[in-house]
Amino acid sequence: SERDPAPTAMRQGRWITVTAPDAEARIDAFTGLLHGLSAGGRKLLSAPAELNIWRAPTDNDRNIKRQWLAARYDMTHVHAYDVQIDQCNGAAVVTAQAALVAPTMQPILRLDLAWSFFADGRISLSVHGHKDPEMPDLPRFGLRLWLPESMSRVDYYGIGPLESYRDKRHAGWHSTFSAHVDELHQDYLRPQENGSHDDCEIVSVRGAGLGLTAVGPERFSFSASPYSQEELTARAHNVELQRSGHTVLCLDAAQAGIGSNSCGPALDPQFRISQEELDFKITLIPTIDE
Repeated sequence: SERDPAPTAMRQGRWITVTAPDAEARIDAFTGLLHGLSAGGRKLLSAPAELNIWRAPTDNDRNIKRQWLAARYDMTHVHAYDVQIDQCNGAAVVTAQAALVAPTMQPILRLDLAWSFFADGRISLSVHGHKDPEMPDLPRFGLRLWLPESMSRVDYYGIGPLESYRDKRHAGWHSTFSAHVDELHQDYLRPQENGSHDDCEIVSVRGAGLGLTAVGPERFSFSASPYSQEELTARAHNVELQRSGHTVLCLDAAQAGIGSNSCGPALDPQFRISQEELDFKITLIPTIDE
């Protein structure tokens, strides 16, 4: 409410702790990303948040994945060069100048990050990225959150109930859908990217009395899975898959199309992530279910 005191932010060494009346967050000053989040004293993140450009290559990605692997898109992390704390309109704001980097490569993306923490527990993230023009098109661009495995019920408004992508969506329709995380996984014989839902306005993940809702000023895509992208990439057969022990929630401003030139034409330009300037805005709303 308007009477709630404004959040406070304090840095101690590597860590920036933001405290609101019913929520607490921790930002890693080495990355400029959310490291921890709790509501009502209960943890909502089971591992640090990540900026996400990798997807497990699909059968159709068998040519472009050579470029992705050469650019080490599967080995990225964010490095922050400068982090600042401010107060703005009753919110605690943590900004960072950073880069998405991979071993022995020039920076893939130059980043401006801004986290705004509000008294009611809302967290708004704004990301602007400038991609090195020498780097290949991106597989995706978004945020990956690791939630407790008990958070397994997903409600969303977007294209469902089948998986949908920018160029693979005619089998679905816009509506409100609800599913268990396991139901959102598409069990391809050869593990690969799957289960995304395009053109979403809102997604909520709940379980064991905890909830996290994501909403955006522009429509986004999401996937929620018991498997990590790394696991889907590494395994040759679906029977080999090992659950991550988390609910892996990917919130994507952009996801490259699924069609490609594995045995046909190259991906249509409108379905590629080839632009040099990339933006993503998303608001996270943690809740405790009584």
